[in-house]
This record gives sequence, C-alpha cells and structure tokens, in this order.
Amino acid sequence: MSTSSVDRIWERLQVGGRHVDWITLIFCAIAPIYPLQWTVAYDMAWAVYIAYGHWPSPDSPDPKLVPPHVYADLWYIDAAKLALYVLITFCLYRVTNRIPSLKRRLLAFCYIPFGVFLAYLIFALDIGGVYQWVFD
Repeated sequence: MSTSSVDRIWERLQVGGRHVDWITLIFCAIAPIYPLQWTVAYDMAWAVYIAYGHWPSPDSPDPKLVPPHVYADLWYIDAAKLALYVLITFCLYRVTNRIPSLKRRLLAFCYIPFGVFLAYLIFALDIGGVYQWVFD
C-alpha cells in the first residue's frame, strides 16, 4: 500500500472515533458483564458433562474435587463468551445510537440495572440445578 492510502485509512479511523458517544458506549459495554459472568457455573457444569458423561447433581461429582484440567480444556467456551459480549455490546450501542442524545444516554444507563436483573434471574431460576450443585 502506498503512503497516501495508509494516511487515508488512518484519517478515516480518526474521524470515525470522533462520532462515537463514549458515555453511551461505556454503559452498553457494562450492561452485559453481569449476566455473562453469572453463567460461569453453567460453563463448569458443561465441562463436567463432557468429562463425566452426565449432568452434575449435588455431590455427584463434588465441584471442589473435579480436576482443574477438566475446566481448562474448554477454553473455547470463554472465547465464545467473549465474542458474545462484543456482539451484545455492539448491538446495544447500534440500537441506542439511533435515539437523540439525552434519551440515548438515559436508555443506555437503564441497560445496566436490566443486566443486573437478568443476572439475578439466571441465578434465581437455576435452570438444571447448576447453582444448587456449585453451592452445595
């Protein structure tokens, strides 16, 4: 590539960064953190299911006695969760970016309590008895 094309690409990146509402983007990035982190127990249960061939139940197997390599072998779950986090953040920002400035920031801020509520629902519903298995 010639120097002028590199300069044009760099200029386009700089101009694109000026049009980002950073407060809205930060609010949209904070919102999906809690729900995705509360799914860690499901990652552990999935790893046990793959290693032992059955969905874990209380004391079968005890989560403290499962070898660490069982959890470490499923690194691709973390990579998928990272990609999902980026996708959710991008979608929240793109949807919110269409609204006028003050309402946009207020809506983006409301995503955070909704994310905390969603994380609470993940814990409270305990689909599959995963949290009962982990906290037993």
